[in-house]
Amino acid sequence: MKQYEYSDDAKSNLIKDCVSALGEFIGTTFFVFMGIASVNSAFHAMETRNVDNIAFMTDITNSTVVNRGYPSGPSPSALIQIAFGFGFGLMCMVWAFYRISGGHLNPAVTLGLFCSGAVPPIKAVLYIIAQLCGGMLGALFAKALFPTPHDGVTRGANGIADDKSVTAGFFLELILTFLLVYVVHMLALEVNNARNVAPFVIGAIVFVGHLIAIPITGTSMNPARSFGASVVSGEWDDHWVFWVAPLVGGILASIVYRIFSFFNIQALNGNQDHTTAMEYENKAIAINSTESLPH
Repeated sequence: MKQYEYSDDAKSNLIKDCVSALGEFIGTTFFVFMGIASVNSAFHAMETRNVDNIAFMTDITNSTVVNRGYPSGPSPSALIQIAFGFGFGLMCMVWAFYRISGGHLNPAVTLGLFCSGAVPPIKAVLYIIAQLCGGMLGALFAKALFPTPHDGVTRGANGIADDKSVTAGFFLELILTFLLVYVVHMLALEVNNARNVAPFVIGAIVFVGHLIAIPITGTSMNPARSFGASVVSGEWDDHWVFWVAPLVGGILASIVYRIFSFFNIQALNGNQDHTTAMEYENKAIAINSTESLPH
């Protein structure tokens, strides 16, 4: 099949942006599906085990006075399962769609890269719309696979824990998203040896973020993921936190990146990229970059 040839006009550029946005839509859909499905899978396993334990206790005690409640929070194994679902699900989708769209899959990442001048305005808007639509579809797929469990709780929507303050949840989401978007800038945006492992590190940051924040906010770090889950579940408690905190975190990451860029970060520790870069006038220039070497 003959490949489509892009030209240099505005129409062709818009087609490129739309195709890239389609990649964001598909990637976000499957990332959110894997993450929210892992939440429901973990809680389903906990409920099944609890029911089995109740039946066993009833048999051996011949008593009907048994607490038939269900766990209100994840066990350590369930927490790890959920963290793996989101972290490694994101890693796989970033790697799969990196060549198509850059693998943002997150409005906070797109906003941070827009503030850094790496993403033009039209593409940023298309990406965020695609990510939000993908988040809703992914959450809907997870809902279809795991209908409302018999304890009456729809799993996956973010919310602040009853024993935690909104302020604590806000700053936790801000800090975690700042770390995520900063890693994206330093490993995916910068041309260096670490670029090939950027998707793995991005997934690892999300994995660790879930280990920290699941008991407090359910862990968002991504407005599209939170928006999709809330639309499908109808749960909107403190939803603004999962927009404002990640977006502010993304903007702050861009500001920190720009500060380091002002001081020419390529020259600060240039020897780390000695296998793929050349040093010229105290600035590392990657051999495989589009930047032409001076003559």
